Amino acid sequence: MTTEEIRTYGYIKVHKPDHPFADKQGYIFEHRIVMEEYLSKIYKKRILLSPALQIHHKNRKRNDNRISNLELVTPQQHAQRHRKYIIRVCYICNSYKSYIHKKTGNELWRIHNNKHVCYKCFITLKL
Repeated sequence: MTTEEIRTYGYIKVHKPDHPFADKQGYIFEHRIVMEEYLSKIYKKRILLSPALQIHHKNRKRNDNRISNLELVTPQQHAQRHRKYIIRVCYICNSYKSYIHKKTGNELWRIHNNKHVCYKCFITLKL
């Protein structure tokens, strides 16, 4: 790590004080720079990413900023990408199986005593 680089929650920030979206100290996330440079090369003009767009790290390693590991996404797409990694464990039966609602397709989990409970165990509880 150079003096021109800092880490924030595992992400690498680089010192680019002239970048329009740099923070007050002149730093910007390296993955944003990598994506901007990649898109600029493709379109043969300078591309600046809107702050509304996000970069997803496909392998979930925040410091792996190879272009092959990066994906430009909207906040909604980003949340969806991370949602599939959420693993809940039922505190009663220790199952991690999700029960899917037939009409909505949503996972059926409930909270009981501030802990996750699978739908099967929840309907057997005497509340």
